[in-house]
Amino acid sequence: MDARGVLYVADSQNNVIRQINLADPNFGVTTLAVSGTSFRQPNDVAVLSTNQIWVGRHSHHAIKLLTRTGAASATLKP
Repeated sequence: MDARGVLYVADSQNNVIRQINLADPNFGVTTLAVSGTSFRQPNDVAVLSTNQIWVGRHSHHAIKLLTRTGAASATLKP
């Protein structure tokens, strides 16, 4: 979870990262749109800061660093 109260969930069955806004009384769920990469069964998510998110894939032993660029968007950090 980041400092704004957004919880990130690796949705491995749908190959996306979901965001759940815990500050919203309706707990709005959105999909994080990521440019520059795609996911295949993401397993883990860790938040480094409000704008940086690590995504791990157990099956391929890979970790990707994403930088948030908007409320529901991010890009692969080179």
